[in-house]
Amino acid sequence: MKIHGTAVGAALSKKDFGVAFTTSSTPPETEFCQEDSNTSKGFNENRTIAAEKIDSGHTLAGKTITSLSFFLLEETGVTGQTYTAKIIDLDGSTVIATIGTKSSADVSNTEREKITFSGTSGAVPSAGAYLSLLANANTINYAIDDREEESNGLFSYYEPDSSAWDDQTGEKLKYCAEYE
Repeated sequence: MKIHGTAVGAALSKKDFGVAFTTSSTPPETEFCQEDSNTSKGFNENRTIAAEKIDSGHTLAGKTITSLSFFLLEETGVTGQTYTAKIIDLDGSTVIATIGTKSSADVSNTEREKITFSGTSGAVPSAGAYLSLLANANTINYAIDDREEESNGLFSYYEPDSSAWDDQTGEKLKYCAEYE
């Protein structure tokens, strides 16, 4: 049996199976990174959560996050630290998903590195959310950039003393998110 077909799908005869070959231009984007920064800031007793506040027009709004990466440096002498990546609703308190957890052993205390949290997925509501990094001992260094804020997103941190989020205009958290 002879099978007829063409690369462009034009029929050669009635027995043509219409096989067409196409090339995809670019695979769909599955990672969003805000990582062109190298300025450091650090947690202290008044800042227990660092986050990127994602607004409704952001690329990640309405997407399911499968991993979050932050650029971290552990303080020298810290032991027993736990780092957790979470998606927190814009109400500031409802945890949508805990993406993953890391320990002190996973984070360098000599240079800032990209640390990826994964294991659980979570959907960012179309209205937005906080892509958050929590540290149980409040002694983590993370990277931000003071030059400009991300389009439809900005750096924010949580103040436990006032039970409020504090948005930082003109700053952006250095992070990456994989999504579906």
